[in-house]
Amino acid sequence: MSRQFRVKTGWPDGSVAEEPIVAPDAGAARTEVERRGGHVFEVRREGGLSFAKRRRRRGHVKMRDFLVFNQELIALLKAGLPVVHSFELLLERQESATLRRVLGDIRDRVTAGASISDAFAEQGDLFPKLYWTSLKAGEKSGEIEAVLRRYLKYQKTVLAMTRKVVSTLVYPAILIVLSVGLITILMTVVIPKFQDFFADFNAELPLLTVVVIRTAGFLRDNILFLAAGAIALFFTGSRWLRTPAGREWRDAAALKIPIIGGILRRFAISQFTRSLATLLGGGTPLVPALEKTRSATATYPARSAKSFPAFAKEGSCGAPWSPRSC
Repeated sequence: MSRQFRVKTGWPDGSVAEEPIVAPDAGAARTEVERRGGHVFEVRREGGLSFAKRRRRRGHVKMRDFLVFNQELIALLKAGLPVVHSFELLLERQESATLRRVLGDIRDRVTAGASISDAFAEQGDLFPKLYWTSLKAGEKSGEIEAVLRRYLKYQKTVLAMTRKVVSTLVYPAILIVLSVGLITILMTVVIPKFQDFFADFNAELPLLTVVVIRTAGFLRDNILFLAAGAIALFFTGSRWLRTPAGREWRDAAALKIPIIGGILRRFAISQFTRSLATLLGGGTPLVPALEKTRSATATYPARSAKSFPAFAKEGSCGAPWSPRSC
């Protein structure tokens, strides 16, 4: 039975087009286009997910490998090598299987006539959106090497800031975990043993003592059910926190935590402004730079600043983060 597929193809004249192909399966649709001399970028069934995107979801590119790749690419471009030749050299010495597979696909797309930024953008969420946006700005200005250097410097700064934030939060996190563990042991093991000790006195205990003892007894008698409920709640909450609404709620709640919220807020603002500076330095206009930075920054303050581009377009004063205006 024949099905209809959408095939995105690069042609020898440098054009890239998408056309419908009726074929028994995706392989037959790919073969039909290649027989006519085209290079297939992706094949997807009408109404279905892209096969290329399904493949893209597998694997993960480590940031260390990604930074090393960019450093080597900058060195090759500075030496005057063409982009395609640079990719071929980097593929030969690439140790990461995932990055090697992805770079091979990018090289094929560039060879078929696609731009470097579009080739990286087609890899989905394997690469930061800010990265291929910077590449697009570099292509327009003709300064890809300079843009890559600027992005590399930005990424190293962000990684250094991330390490500082994590190291700052490690000690409070350890204290919280130890406190919760200690309270659990006291409530389920130590305090219930005092119940028999107090019973020998045959005296009326204070209300607070009675409440603590009965709470400890309840926890001890139902520890298995409570543990199962906590595990189920953890997995359910983890799935919800991966949704857009869950991530927004989590980030907003984190910003309200005393001390920690201030650290996270300063980190978010610093990441947003550095991302914006990277795009503006690469030649991206202000409004597109604001839009790309807002969508690429993975923190609630930047994502919630939906009116930034509108403020810039209208030339208005003020910003969503500040109640003050010009």
